[in-house]
Amino acid sequence: MKKMILPLAALCVGNLLLSGSGCPLIPSIEEKTVELAVGSSLTLEFHAEGTENVLGGTDSFELDDEIDLAQVVEDAGVDISDVHDIAFVGLAYRVTNPDPNPNRRIEQVDISIARNGGANLEIVSGFEDGAGSAYDFRTLDLSGADADAAVDMINGMLDDLLLEAQGGTPQAPLAGSSTWSGVSSPTGENTNFDWEIRLDISIVGEVTLDLPE
Repeated sequence: MKKMILPLAALCVGNLLLSGSGCPLIPSIEEKTVELAVGSSLTLEFHAEGTENVLGGTDSFELDDEIDLAQVVEDAGVDISDVHDIAFVGLAYRVTNPDPNPNRRIEQVDISIARNGGANLEIVSGFEDGAGSAYDFRTLDLSGADADAAVDMINGMLDDLLLEAQGGTPQAPLAGSSTWSGVSSPTGENTNFDWEIRLDISIVGEVTLDLPE
């Protein structure tokens, strides 16, 4: 004997005839387009070592190698063609490999960023924190003398990253670098620790959902 699977409407009519009871309403489905925000980031690694108390370093990057934008949004259920905005939203830092001295500090730290060998733009100035223990990411204030220009430059790189991911040609290479300098204390002993900065970004695209009215 075949099993017949009746649609909900038919089952409802049968139930009404047999029992006289009411029938649940069948909702209609409507397509709605909504915006979805997705987060991503670029992390740069730095090593601080030496008996000199004035330290610094540079880390270079290729933005399109570090962030696979199409994959990031695909994992969130968004097609790259439906992304319409990408923006830098902040900086964070952390110590990953602490100094042997638990009292180690890094002070007077300035951080700058550059695109494709251009001028270094100071985005952070004068920050300080401990480096004698590992900790998770902490927010950095954008206190540098060139902070506004640096943010504009980063957003320009992100716009070109999106343009490239959508099949266009960036206005300039997506190569960049970040440079830091600072003072280590206490003095008179070797410094040896690793730390990172993270550039956080927001990506906004559209998705279509089937929702009951």
